[in-house]
Amino acid sequence: MARILEEAQATDAAEDARDGAGRRGDAPPPGPGDPTRRLQRLRAARRRLEDGHRQRRAGHATRLAARAARERATGKGSRGRRPQAPRPRPQAKANTTDPDSRVVKTSLGHLQGYNAQALVAEGQIVLAAELSDNAAAGCAP
Repeated sequence: MARILEEAQATDAAEDARDGAGRRGDAPPPGPGDPTRRLQRLRAARRRLEDGHRQRRAGHATRLAARAARERATGKGSRGRRPQAPRPRPQAKANTTDPDSRVVKTSLGHLQGYNAQALVAEGQIVLAAELSDNAAAGCAP
């Protein structure tokens, strides 16, 4: 019993040296609860959403220019409707804690996360592993 108490005191002393006296070691980091950091994360998420919309508009302008060039080159108008300009997505969402993850469709529905693929040989030896934010991605040969 005395040995167990000595080990506990030694562990407490080591944790106090590492984390500071009187602190628990499992407290969350100061960042998530800080209102200024939260505001920065929200602003960054909004910028990412706006940048995505800007990129969609630029892609649309590129497609329209290519269409106009084809019409000039052939002397005929393109068939079908003219492509519509992308509209802002009012329901668009951005993850403020993990901006690299995406909403991925799974067999159980949708989840915020990544697509992981692994290629294994006999005996469960991992030959290749890949992580992607693209739901349709697989391991490249």
